[in-house]
Amino acid sequence: MLDNMVHVAILLVVGVVALIVGLMFIQNYLVNKNLTHLLWAISFLVLFVAGLLIIWDGFTVLDEPLIQIVAVLIPACLAIGLLHVIWAEQRYWLYYGGG
Repeated sequence: MLDNMVHVAILLVVGVVALIVGLMFIQNYLVNKNLTHLLWAISFLVLFVAGLLIIWDGFTVLDEPLIQIVAVLIPACLAIGLLHVIWAEQRYWLYYGGG
């Protein structure tokens, strides 16, 4: 467990915000069936779980091979969701697609 209470407080704030945003994306996915929101929800929920694991076991948990593989979901789901918005939905392609 982390000894520094400042680190724990920051991780708790980030975790609560990630949980709230992830649940909002899941709710929006269930209503609108938008794949982008599902991908972003996965990313934020993995961020929440990663924060809890760091609080529980310290930063040494990041050395575990399974954690490293699962942590790839955070940037990967964000990027795939953004690409889905750019090309599949044909929205905001001028701003994000560099076109």
